[in-house]
Amino acid sequence: MAAGVGVMSIMREVGVSKPTVRRWRDYFAEAGVAGLIKGRSKPPGKKPIARDLKLRIVEKTVKERPANAPHWSVRTMAQAMGISHTSVQRIWKEYGLKPHLVRTFKVSKDPDFASKVRDITGLYLDPPDKALVLSVDEKRSHGEWIATDALAE
Repeated sequence: MAAGVGVMSIMREVGVSKPTVRRWRDYFAEAGVAGLIKGRSKPPGKKPIARDLKLRIVEKTVKERPANAPHWSVRTMAQAMGISHTSVQRIWKEYGLKPHLVRTFKVSKDPDFASKVRDITGLYLDPPDKALVLSVDEKRSHGEWIATDALAE
């Protein structure tokens, strides 16, 4: 150094690492004290995602469905929008979106559906004496059967 002080002495005196002292020395050699104070300007990390792109992602998430899938995944949305999947995760978290947890209600196409609902509901709301009501509900999307029962006393 100019005053005859070495890198190791500066490290010990100031309490910084060897690469930091060398970086300071280079700044000083390039631009003097002003360069040392300012440091090198370096480009910032990735630019933040624009608000309009975030809103397009939110709208696409809630209003559209991907081809061949029941809902968007972070990876399919990222690919569709040209951004990283971690960015999609952050956006969904920011807006409280969980498309994989959205539940849908399917209405039966059975023409006698209304009368059947009335009959079943009547059994639960006003069961006959000593009746045992068993119901089986098919979840077609998963191939599972769910059985529930109610015992009227």
